[in-house]
Amino acid sequence: MAYNGSRGGRAQEPLISVIVPVYNVEKYLERCLGSLLGQTHRQMEFLLVNDGSTDASGEICDRFAAKDSRIKVIHQKNAGVSAARNAGLEAAKGEYIGFCDPDDYVEPDMYEYLLKLLQSEKADIAVCSGWYEYKRDILRPFGSRNFVSSFSGMEAIRQLYGEGHIRSHVYDKLYRRQVWEGTLFSTELSYGEDHDITCRILEKGVSIVCGPERKYHYIQRASGANGKGYGEGYQKYLQMREFYKERYIKKDPAHRVYYENSYFRDIMWVMRALCRDREYRHPDGERFRSFIREHLWEFIRTEPASFLIKAGGCVLCVSPRLFGVICLLREKRWVS
Repeated sequence: MAYNGSRGGRAQEPLISVIVPVYNVEKYLERCLGSLLGQTHRQMEFLLVNDGSTDASGEICDRFAAKDSRIKVIHQKNAGVSAARNAGLEAAKGEYIGFCDPDDYVEPDMYEYLLKLLQSEKADIAVCSGWYEYKRDILRPFGSRNFVSSFSGMEAIRQLYGEGHIRSHVYDKLYRRQVWEGTLFSTELSYGEDHDITCRILEKGVSIVCGPERKYHYIQRASGANGKGYGEGYQKYLQMREFYKERYIKKDPAHRVYYENSYFRDIMWVMRALCRDREYRHPDGERFRSFIREHLWEFIRTEPASFLIKAGGCVLCVSPRLFGVICLLREKRWVS
């Protein structure tokens, strides 16, 4: 018999809609869905948007939906993660909205924790901390301070760019439904769509609360979106990041270094993709190396952390090939 979501006196809990864009993740999907269905907050709907998968992912979605009525499956032609999330947003009925990537998984009380944070602080968005998971069961934490923090307006944007207590990902957050009114993911971006949508939402002046408990597990794998080589997606990503850099420098010149250093980190990530493809002489690569040479000392002097990025910048200025070899070796060691 399919589960109907009600459990005694808890039926009046607010409905949370969780949107899961699905594409060729048959190896990971069952763990993801199992972690979602086991949530301690029971009034939930799960919108699985199968974005034209060519493996068994669609069948897995249908099989889980047959067992639990809280699951709704949307099958569509492949259009990208943004289009899949937009389809989920249009179908969602919940008072609150969350997102989960299909190759990740969550702690059993993640959404109960986020909802309590959001309600107790009367915020529009709640954020949890989590773990980056590498192969060999190696974990690296990400997240906020060791206490609850609240931000809004330009201070929230500074946290996104400078202090890092707010991250651009959508998967570690719970949103009031009203936050998404008139707002959809850009289908022009195949990389960095989370950052664009987070900036647009924060510019609405919403309030955001960040909690220290680690509830989300982000799986690091080379075949995921972050493992793609250099191409048009990265070019559009950098155009978007440069747009916001210039925008926020004008709005908040006293914190110029936050926005410039964030863009420096973006350039380094893009150079990693170029070197992964052994495109050492790519015209864009030469332009990016000139940028790194020009701004490296300022980044080293003003960026409090990011030792690996600082060291990588020094290596890149001397030898793109050596930088590429180091990136590949590091990826083989840590990424599934």
